[in-house]
Amino acid sequence: MIAADYVVLFSIAERPFHGWMFALMPLIAGAVMAFALVVIGGRIAKLLALFAAGAGIYGSFETIAYSKQEYEYLLNAFRTGQYESVEGRVENFIDAPPYGSSTQTFEVEGRVFTTTYSVNTSAFNHPARFGGPRLEGRCVRILFTDENKIIWLGLRRRLC
Repeated sequence: MIAADYVVLFSIAERPFHGWMFALMPLIAGAVMAFALVVIGGRIAKLLALFAAGAGIYGSFETIAYSKQEYEYLLNAFRTGQYESVEGRVENFIDAPPYGSSTQTFEVEGRVFTTTYSVNTSAFNHPARFGGPRLEGRCVRILFTDENKIIWLGLRRRLC
């Protein structure tokens, strides 16, 4: 693979860790629940509010820990060459529908890839509907892990 032959659309090596963004969800949910329970009043409600806030904080830390672990695993796989590679034209492209699911699927040389915008992952997961690259019919090279997670995606500059 010669890097000059590709326009790099995604590379785990060039993407900083971003898992903290998803960690805000349980924290915000816990804070909202705690606020609502405090407003209700009463001793039991205040105890439940403390529990909700604690659960939100715990959930945030767990999300960060999992996300960081996955990021480091994917980055290590890329750096040490522990991945598979496929190159060819994108076929059977199914974009995420305008409403509902955020899942996009496509095939390259018979290998099926699925990207879902709503899943917290450091791997490539940016469907075209959400501003990701439109891959239909394009010639690409993909490096992916044993879990089929895309860690590098390049668009071929010349024909397949």
